[in-house]
Amino acid sequence: ATGPTEPDASGIEGKNITYISFGQQYEFIVGLTLAITDSLEEAGATVTVLDGRSDPNLQTTQIQDALATQPDALIVDPVDPTLMISGFEDAAAQGVPMFVVETLPEGVEFTGFVGQDSIGAGALGAESLAGLVNESGTVLQLRGAEGSQQAQLRGQGFDEGMLNFPDI
Repeated sequence: ATGPTEPDASGIEGKNITYISFGQQYEFIVGLTLAITDSLEEAGATVTVLDGRSDPNLQTTQIQDALATQPDALIVDPVDPTLMISGFEDAAAQGVPMFVVETLPEGVEFTGFVGQDSIGAGALGAESLAGLVNESGTVLQLRGAEGSQQAQLRGQGFDEGMLNFPDI
């Protein structure tokens, strides 16, 4: 005979969660989406994934559309949170927890954040690359989507980091 099952300690079981991705055209985002959905579904949540298509206006509309379905929580990987303030405000007004991935919004309410120091990551990339080319030569910087706040910040960090290597 088996005993009763343990209740889900995470509190996620049975919840409806909407994840609005940055854009599914990026391999990293596809992997991130799979990690998020697999983890939440394993914990017993129902997950709806919306493709933000690298468009903050679309993402804002998706937040508003998702709020109309009364989700238990939203997870958003914003292209540029400064262009999505109304969506964050709407979620806060409805009391829907908002979790943000990658780009930290300023001046709006959110429940949690998972991300990195994008400027620091760019500087670390510059330092690593300088080591690979023995601090001398010509390098080419490839940047992410121009509309992406995190790509712009990583590029800024890389540019600042490269100032430490005048022979590159």
